[in-house]
Amino acid sequence: TGRRIVDIFYIFQQIKNDMHDGGFGCSFMNSELVKEIRNGYYCTWIFKCSMCLITTKIESERTGTYIQVNKATVTASIGIGIGYSQLNEFSAIIDVPCLSSNTYGKLFEQISQNIEQTAWEQMRLAGVEEKRLAIEAGDIDSDGTPLCIVVADGQWGKRSYKTKYDALSGAATIIGFRTNKILFVGIRNRYCCLCERAHALKLTVRDHKCFLNWDKASTGMEADGIAEGFVRSVELHGLKFNRLIGDGDSSVSKRLLELVPYGSHQLVKKIECRNHILRNYSTKLSALTKIIKYP
Repeated sequence: TGRRIVDIFYIFQQIKNDMHDGGFGCSFMNSELVKEIRNGYYCTWIFKCSMCLITTKIESERTGTYIQVNKATVTASIGIGIGYSQLNEFSAIIDVPCLSSNTYGKLFEQISQNIEQTAWEQMRLAGVEEKRLAIEAGDIDSDGTPLCIVVADGQWGKRSYKTKYDALSGAATIIGFRTNKILFVGIRNRYCCLCERAHALKLTVRDHKCFLNWDKASTGMEADGIAEGFVRSVELHGLKFNRLIGDGDSSVSKRLLELVPYGSHQLVKKIECRNHILRNYSTKLSALTKIIKYP
């Protein structure tokens, strides 16, 4: 019952190629559905001819030609920011049987690893290009390490609206100025659902991949993530980030001055972002217009 996701051309092709050699002049039109074997959104139907008793297997899609439907569905759910519960509800509404939670979890783990590997590979390639451009421009330190300008900023899983900084997760991104490509992403998490659940139920935490790596205030996530990128820049890309374009947040500059990632002879110079300056200037002007003084 219900609907199915199929490669319609492949379905027709299989039906067309279903030739019976039993000598009765029968075809797929004489076959009846015996059973369905379903693996998530991928289906296989077994038909049996009522005349020659030949069984035929019809698949919902051709394997090996493109990304399998279950993996594609989990990838789509990650891309639009939903989880298994939302995917299951969506499938129920459109009357398509959903894959099991265990299958979803296994595919989610595989895809997450693929995304992480792809992201780091793209950042490595961006570093190679940024290094080449720095050498061509002659921006090289006294020890022979190329120097580059970067743009950095932080983002959180929950907006603060400049009043409440209590996000449970945040990230800091460093982008090469010449290439406009990402060179580093530092992620900080203050929450792990498995650890929190075990703590609430007073149970022993089972072995799992824990993403909890931050136990301080959310406001410190940005500075710590950016600082990590500066500390690891030579290791990851063979580069030194000598100038930083960013907003007016002084915590990042303070953190870099404390760490001095490239030694006292090569301090990181901070360049204020023009967009942030203009935005803050406009905000201050708007605030002045709201100040009403009565005589």
